[in-house]
Amino acid sequence: MGHYGWVSLRHLAAATLVLVLAATAAAQCVRGPRTSEVTLPDFLAVYFDDFRSFSAEDAAEFYGVVCVTAVGGEWTVITEEVRLDDLSGDIRLRAPEPTLYLGEWQIHADLLEADTHALALQNAELEGPDASGSAERLTLDLATGEMTLVGLSLAGSAFAVRGELAVLEGTALRVERAGLTTCIGMEVAPYEVEGEVALVDLGQREVRIRSGSLRVGRVTVPLRDEVVVSEAAFADFELPVRVAFVAGGPERAGAGLDVRVVGIPAAPGVELVVGATGLDEEHVTRGVVLLELEGEVPEAVGSSQVSAVVGVEASAPYLDLEVVRGLTGWLDLELGVAAGARAAKAARYEGRLGLSAAAPLPLAAVPSLSGSVGADLFTAATAVTAGATEPQPQAVGPRLGGAASANLAWRATPGSTFALTVGAEATYYTATWASDAPAEAAWQWGARLNPRWRYAGGPLVLALSYDARFTNAGSPFGTAVDRLTPLQRLEGNVQVAGALAVTEAGAWTGALGATAVYDPLVTSTPAGLKRLTLDGSVVYGREPWTFRAAAKAELSGLLAATGRDPYVELDLTAARTGWPVFEPGAEQPAVPHGTFEVGLLTRYSLEPAAEGLELLELGLAVPLAFDTFELRPYLAFDFAPTLLEGAAPGWSGYGLDATFITCCGSFTVGLMNDRGAFTAGIGIDLERRPPPAPVIMPADR
Repeated sequence: MGHYGWVSLRHLAAATLVLVLAATAAAQCVRGPRTSEVTLPDFLAVYFDDFRSFSAEDAAEFYGVVCVTAVGGEWTVITEEVRLDDLSGDIRLRAPEPTLYLGEWQIHADLLEADTHALALQNAELEGPDASGSAERLTLDLATGEMTLVGLSLAGSAFAVRGELAVLEGTALRVERAGLTTCIGMEVAPYEVEGEVALVDLGQREVRIRSGSLRVGRVTVPLRDEVVVSEAAFADFELPVRVAFVAGGPERAGAGLDVRVVGIPAAPGVELVVGATGLDEEHVTRGVVLLELEGEVPEAVGSSQVSAVVGVEASAPYLDLEVVRGLTGWLDLELGVAAGARAAKAARYEGRLGLSAAAPLPLAAVPSLSGSVGADLFTAATAVTAGATEPQPQAVGPRLGGAASANLAWRATPGSTFALTVGAEATYYTATWASDAPAEAAWQWGARLNPRWRYAGGPLVLALSYDARFTNAGSPFGTAVDRLTPLQRLEGNVQVAGALAVTEAGAWTGALGATAVYDPLVTSTPAGLKRLTLDGSVVYGREPWTFRAAAKAELSGLLAATGRDPYVELDLTAARTGWPVFEPGAEQPAVPHGTFEVGLLTRYSLEPAAEGLELLELGLAVPLAFDTFELRPYLAFDFAPTLLEGAAPGWSGYGLDATFITCCGSFTVGLMNDRGAFTAGIGIDLERRPPPAPVIMPADR
């Protein structure tokens, strides 16, 4: 190797390089008083402190502080040494231990190799705005900007993903033979979702895994065709436990407290439901084990959609099967089989065959107008019993029917929409045997008219609808199967909501609304007013507090015999974030994510025969935050008996939110009983994790 002076460099540049000032490239590199530069046209610019040239090898080395940048500024490399080979031909670049700046990515590597087509790094460490990780090899296509990564491991604030091969275009990352977990920073994650392909949106922080399976320890469970991991997906996530109280007396199978675990993966497209009904003292406890299936069955031509629920419902066999076979783009063949009863419902036993047609209306010439038409034709053999364990049918016989409907929507203005639904149906019962009547034929007909109008402009929303159903209610099978009921209903809604004032002290928002329901004609219910509700609220926010005052009045019972008790209700609530904090003087105090909340709910009955205070409820929710878990108990007491009768306050509500903060994210489960009504929920925060352990500095010696 020889070390040549400026004369040799100028000779080399004259032969193989063009010395120009590239303003875009220069902006990527810090230039000092000793910095020199050389530019290769349409490729790169090199900024350096010193150099060596090798004329015989058609090469040059730059060292000291070296910055190499694309002439267009798309990428920049900073290192201590760069070698350029084949200067008079297809130039190649080699740099040990470089740092590559590519958009918002900063990448360290053991070795960089590049030519005019591509740039490659060995053992790369990646740092981005929302993720960091490593790759055994990284290749950048200089023409397309596409990045290919082999042996990728990438972690963000919400999840970590790995894969054998990945391709990055902008913020879209495709990973093959992928693994996904929310447990970040662990050498071996306790669980991982594995799949053939993972589609990662780095901008939206979302991952979609196809053909996946869940690995927990050494156990692997197959999942549905696509799994989505994101904050938005978990915001819509439903707790896999269903808690409900099914109305019905002790003699009704399935009535009472019903608890089920749903959505348990059993096979691709198959989920398991397990639980029990009647879990209270007044009812008989019965088991529930159901398989829910959704799938597509390929056939010689096309495919069929299959949905089924089969198993044991309230300790009795249950089956509900439907197969839909597409005959054309607009016509389907439908086959259905049903046997058994849902909890506390009448049992239905039926075989059904039908044709279903649907098509859009040809309204392309009118952009503001859209619509569709549909028709159904079916035949069925049906039997109904009082329950799944009742052998005596209430009605049994064949059915033959058809229906047609049309939907139209017209956007008259940017803020207003008119919609119309019309339909008609008829069913013939050739010979129906009832438990208390001889076989006889019967007809049922029905017609539907449902016009609607909605306007939304600024803070104002208006809605008006009329729903009419005309029928002879002639089905001998009752409402458990297909009996129609007449209806005449006019409903109107008005709401005004928006910001009231914004000051330095805080922001005010408010809302006012009214809903009225009126039946103009006598049908299955008397004509007249059915509902009249007024409501309003004012919210004042001043960090960290939020204050809300809401009022509601149901007045229909004062004006007509609606069956609704008239009342006025006032709800006052104050909520505060980030309090209380235990040990606030600690180096890393545990600040609660849940809100401290105190509220007063009062309801005053307007019923003429029972006018007076009905409810005076004081509720309190206090979050208790610790390093790895958080509890938020809720208690509510009704003081109305105390004021009216001098009795002790009644326990009107209780609940608990429990949050577990793990290295895999935080998970919140909650259960609430509000005046006898149970609700359950779940929340997931993928970015909330235990605080890092404090760094203990060694004592001075």
